[in-house]
Parts: sequence; structure tokens; C-alpha cells
Amino acid sequence: MTATDSLGRAVTLGAPARRILLAAGRSLPALAILDHAVVDRLVAVGRDLPRQNPDIHQAYVARFPHLAALPVIEAGPGGFPAEQAIALAPDLVILDRAQAGATGPDGGNPLLRTLAAAGLPVAVIDLHGHPLRDTAPVMRLLGRLPGREREAEDFTDFIEAHLSTVTARLTGRAATPAVFLHAHAGVTPCCFSPGQGTFTDDILAAGGLNAAASLLPGTAGQVSAEALLGLDPPVYVATGGATSPAAAAWCSARALRVRRRRPRSRRCFRARASRSSSPRSAREEPTASGRASAPHR
Repeated sequence: MTATDSLGRAVTLGAPARRILLAAGRSLPALAILDHAVVDRLVAVGRDLPRQNPDIHQAYVARFPHLAALPVIEAGPGGFPAEQAIALAPDLVILDRAQAGATGPDGGNPLLRTLAAAGLPVAVIDLHGHPLRDTAPVMRLLGRLPGREREAEDFTDFIEAHLSTVTARLTGRAATPAVFLHAHAGVTPCCFSPGQGTFTDDILAAGGLNAAASLLPGTAGQVSAEALLGLDPPVYVATGGATSPAAAAWCSARALRVRRRRPRSRRCFRARASRSSSPRSAREEPTASGRASAPHR
């Protein structure tokens, strides 16, 4: 079986993957959508999941205690531990694009060549740079290689149908509110936000404008609490973890100002990934403004 990864490389397996080294640990929810028992296929998992999404990691450990006993892959500034990966003898290695590193015209680099020379198939995935565009092909790859094609198609059909509904409902609407999206709220210092990539495409597709785009020339970056107050966006969305004190203070102040002008209009939201394992699902929770959150990936 063959699939094309996010670098345009063909990844070929002789049989569905049964020993997966998931170096891109935060992609566990994506795999779990397609196989609810995927933890049983893992031989190691990246440290990025408990570091960046501790609540999600804890939920998975509670459901799959075996996850806590798996070897941990630390793919940080020192590079990817190729020797550790080879020793674990996986039949598929899944790397995030950032973990794979820069590649040459042939789509290769020393890390990928080292793993290939050891006989390890490697799939590089990118759910970060442009998730609205890239989620469907990545999910099809993640379905193809472990033999879960039907589940992958069901998921991508579901997402594409909902995106079509959003597009249809926005037809003819002139309003494009500025939206500040605070990623990893409460986990990283205030306030990490998309610039020219990541969730920007989602904000545009939902009929908004990215309030931080003018401040962040790269894919994403930090916006200080002072800069956030200066932007004064009409819509604030926090994702993941607990809302940070700085964001909560801004949200309360914003709600008070808006309430004085328009008593029924308060637009602070907190979106958290649900425990259903879907990277595009969220559950409603109250925010500092007292209003429940709107679903957001």
C-alpha cells in the first residue's frame, strides 16, 4: 500500500502498520479518530503531546493506561533521535514536518535517508501550517497506512460537508469581524496567535479577519497582553487549556465595555478540544465574560 505524505513523498508499506512510532505526539487525536484502539499500535510517542496539550494527554492516559508506559521520543533542538527510533523497530514512523527538518529538491535530508537506510518507512505530516487545506489529505494518509481508509473517508466527508454549509451561510454577508485567536491559552505565555498561517485560514473561512495578522509576519508568534488590549478585537477565542489571567482580564474588560453599548453582545469565547479525540471538535464552556464558547477546532 502506498500513500503520499505532506512532502509529496511516496510512502509504501507491505501491510497495514502495526508498530507505529508517533514522533508527532500531538497528532494522536487525529489517529484516534480513525482507530479508537490506536494506542495498542504505538511503540513510542512524542513528548510534544503532554507538553502542549496536557489535559488531552491525561484524558488519553485515563482511557489507555498503556500510553503512559510507552517510550517517549524527544525531538527537540538537538534533533530527532534516529538511533532510538531504529532500536524500537517500528513498521512506520510518523514525523511532524518541523521534526523532519528542511529537505532538498528530492524531498530528502540526512535524517530521512538514515531512517530509510535502516528500512523504516517514514511519513511526514503537516497539520500545522495550513490545517484547513491540509487536514483532508493528511487524514487520508493516516487512514491508508494503518488500513483505515473507510474511517478516513467518513471523517473527511463529514468535515467537507460542514465547511460547505459554513460557506453557503456566509454567502452575501458583508460583516467581517476581527478575531483574535489565543492558541494554547494558559499553557504558554500570553499570547501565542496565528499570523500568516495555521488558524488564519479557518478565521477567513468562518467570515472573519485575523486581528493579529498585521503584527505577525510569520506563521505564528507572540502578541503581548498590551498589544492585545491595543487591538481591542470584537471577538476573542482561546483554544486549549485554561484561559490565562491576562486574557481573562482583557475578556472581562471587553465584556464590560461592550455591555454598556450593546447589553446583549458579548463575544469572548473559549474553545477546548473535546475528549472525543476529534481535532475539529470542541465543547462549550463558560468564559470570563459569562458566555458559553462556540465550537472551534
